Amino acid sequence: MFILELALLYALGIIGCFLGKKSRLPAAPVLGTLIFLITLQLLGLPLPDLTEGSVLAIQVALGIMVGARFNEETRQPLRGIFRPALMVSTWALSLAFISGFIIHSLTDLRLTTTILSSSVGGLPEMTVLAVATDADPVIVIFFHITRLLVTLMLFPPILKLLKAKFPGPTPPENRNNRKPVPSPPMPRTWPAALFTISGTAVIGYLSHLAQVPAGGLVGAILFMVIGKRLRLPIFPPPAFLLNWFLIGVGVMIADRVDVASLTHLWNVQIILPLFLSIFLIMGSSFFVAFLIHRFAGWDPISAYLAAAPAGFTIMTALALQENRNPVAISLMHLTRLMVLKLVLPFVFMLFY
Repeated sequence: MFILELALLYALGIIGCFLGKKSRLPAAPVLGTLIFLITLQLLGLPLPDLTEGSVLAIQVALGIMVGARFNEETRQPLRGIFRPALMVSTWALSLAFISGFIIHSLTDLRLTTTILSSSVGGLPEMTVLAVATDADPVIVIFFHITRLLVTLMLFPPILKLLKAKFPGPTPPENRNNRKPVPSPPMPRTWPAALFTISGTAVIGYLSHLAQVPAGGLVGAILFMVIGKRLRLPIFPPPAFLLNWFLIGVGVMIADRVDVASLTHLWNVQIILPLFLSIFLIMGSSFFVAFLIHRFAGWDPISAYLAAAPAGFTIMTALALQENRNPVAISLMHLTRLMVLKLVLPFVFMLFY
């Protein structure tokens, strides 16, 4: 049954991708799918929910594509990733507490609720923390989903502006953002393909069980990167499959947006702190992107993708779509998520 539901969502995603490309929407497979499915929900069309296994499979598939891009050209900049990762992690922690305290002082919301709502971490992780504390998980979910949608709506005009303002070649420090140089060709055989799919599925599932953020994606990337370094028979997926993987990402994100259950939260008491939170987060993320560009030498688009306050999976997918270095950008978001996930529980335990 779940196969039919997944097939239906994919069919709708293909329509959204087609419409996105016709309207010249950047990253049409992701954004076109997402916008189309959310529009159908707003029109009252009930859509089936993705199963946990389907979400894990989509993450693993994206991880295979990201890991396949890993080669000597993409590996070199990873040696200098400490500085931008430190910038992003410091920003994420400072933002959660500063923005949280500001919104708490202006509203009747609990401090734990405002801190988690202002945390640019993963929605599942922040929701779990909200349930485990005295925070309001519904408010936390609402803030995170709204911020994700705002970030994605702003992505096309920002990307267009950056491409117009910085049309030249990528800087020498970040040459990995050009089309990656392919690795030595591997024999495209069924055994290699089965080995790659099986290995990424197992490691992705184990990462998921270990509660690693976006475990399927992270585990698959690790298997691909380590396998290529060890010269295992890794099968690089054909380039034409990228759009299919990205449509799956759009379907997965739309599945998390339950429009019907969130519409009742749109009231004056919530809208004002919500807009304040989005303003603080978006404004500070642009500043961090500038710092990454200025002091770490990343090109502006990669810096924006690394500092964007959206989900780990979606920004990795957009990095793939825009032919940036998905491994480096995914590491930036993973570092941010892990820092928030490790620090916030201890702070709440000690002070709240």
